[in-house]
Amino acid sequence: MPSLAEKYRPATLEEVVGQPKAVATLQRLDLTGRAVLFGAASGSGKTCLARAAAATVADPIATVEIDAADIGLSDVREYERMLSYRPLATKPCYAFIVNEVHRMSNAVVSRFLTLLEEPAALRHGFFAFTTTSEGQKKLFGDAFDAIPFASRCLKPRMATAENNLIKDFAAHAKEVAEQEGLSSGHEVALFESLVKRCQCNLREVYSQLEEGVFIG
Repeated sequence: MPSLAEKYRPATLEEVVGQPKAVATLQRLDLTGRAVLFGAASGSGKTCLARAAAATVADPIATVEIDAADIGLSDVREYERMLSYRPLATKPCYAFIVNEVHRMSNAVVSRFLTLLEEPAALRHGFFAFTTTSEGQKKLFGDAFDAIPFASRCLKPRMATAENNLIKDFAAHAKEVAEQEGLSSGHEVALFESLVKRCQCNLREVYSQLEEGVFIG
């Protein structure tokens, strides 16, 4: 049986919970040939947004997802080679999802700067980068100024605990808990407290529900 996090993972942008402004931005634009940088706290929907955005322009067979720490120069060169051709798929792009982009080496960042600067090289591609690091300047640490990299990317506005994220996650968690028989009649305020305790990490909220936080 899949975990709640897997069972309720959004497949489309419309299904993403708690990030309406980011979703609206992505829906408004043609993502072909673009790079997008999602920066927010863990569990707030970055990877869900990246995957859903990628699915709008690329088929699963043409989608690559990788942790940034595992990317070498040979990988970026392979991406460049792939982007020379339209994928043999229904949708027009290759999609590359790079998680925790702040873990990339300086050499890889430099190579990406060149790639992301060339619209012709991206005509068959879409890049989604995610990071939990805050602040563009310090994204890659003191050794590398991240502003040139970030300036090449669209940066959708991500919801945080200070705006509507708590309420949206709580309402969603209550609905999921009731559907799964993990809660009955509990007030939404209790779910808001749960989301706060989990620091707005929806994966942790799902985990707490599975552990029976509202049972008994």
